Amino acid sequence: MHEEQLGGLRTRITGGTDGKGGGRGPLVLLLHGFGAPGDDLVSLTDVLNVPAGTRFVFPEGPLSLSFGPSDARAWWLIDMVRIAADRAAGRIRDLSNEIPKGLAPARETMLGFLKEVKHKFGANPRK
Repeated sequence: MHEEQLGGLRTRITGGTDGKGGGRGPLVLLLHGFGAPGDDLVSLTDVLNVPAGTRFVFPEGPLSLSFGPSDARAWWLIDMVRIAADRAAGRIRDLSNEIPKGLAPARETMLGFLKEVKHKFGANPRK
């Protein structure tokens, strides 16, 4: 495994023919969840049943969170205080129609990242 900046994001790359993402094998890109460190999914490479030479790319969310572990990351912010207050008050809120404030910038960041990944790895998004 190695780390490098791709599309402005710290990225961990593993697998492939050299263990560092080399070769022309399939490419799997996994994004961590809210508050997780950027490397929390890397161990999945040991248990996934994938073709030999499969390459894995793990970008790290651009936002560093001020709560939780020091390496907690996010793609956009979630109002955890509001969610906790709703739960404490017994309110169930349907958030499915809300668009988080940081979603648009996160989308732009990810589109730039994907463009760079496609160029660097010769990845065909249709495969």
